[in-house]
Amino acid sequence: MKRSGIPYSAVVFLLLAAGLVFFFQVSLDRSLPSEQDERSYLLVPPLEVVRAVASGFNTVIADVFWLDFLQYNGEKLISDRPYKDEVHNIGAMLFFITDLDPRFTFAYQFGGWALADAYQEADAARLLDRGHRALPRDAMIPFQRGFVEFLFRHDYNEAARWFMIADRLPGCPPRARRMAASMYAKVNKKDLARATWQEILDQAKDLQTRRIAERHLEMLRKEGKK
Repeated sequence: MKRSGIPYSAVVFLLLAAGLVFFFQVSLDRSLPSEQDERSYLLVPPLEVVRAVASGFNTVIADVFWLDFLQYNGEKLISDRPYKDEVHNIGAMLFFITDLDPRFTFAYQFGGWALADAYQEADAARLLDRGHRALPRDAMIPFQRGFVEFLFRHDYNEAARWFMIADRLPGCPPRARRMAASMYAKVNKKDLARATWQEILDQAKDLQTRRIAERHLEMLRKEGKK
């Protein structure tokens, strides 16, 4: 009788991947000064070595390293010290994971926030750009990319561009276009802001959205009279 469930070979590779994480982390711990926190650094093994060992189980091993990243990240989030001073090598780990599994959606989305929150905005942008290339129909990746530009890099032109990219994709939050309109207003592109808010008003399907659009159009009208 054939047994259902996870194939035996997958279980073997899962255990092997867990062993790899443990082996590389122990090796790193031994190389650090004894007084240093043993989880100060997140170890990233050589990609070529892991690919050679994975032999078709890349996504399984990516999942194991992702769990290690989540554990490490959680440890640092509850630390008394600022998050940005606590995390090391998370960018390298996130790029490693998405090298193994280029379609790992959550690694891009959560990883982008983690990097930005650690004041590694350039790496956050690069990771989300990689995600957009790998998953061009995923609306949340460019939507989040817009927020990285808006909140962390303060490039409002670029933020507007990414919000509009997201707005054209299925499943995008309706506020993406509103965010783009607000970004246009911030960089004094009043005509573009007005046109975008008017579009939002014309296409609004609920009273709240209509009121938001009308309020912003009125604000732009008043600013135009000054």
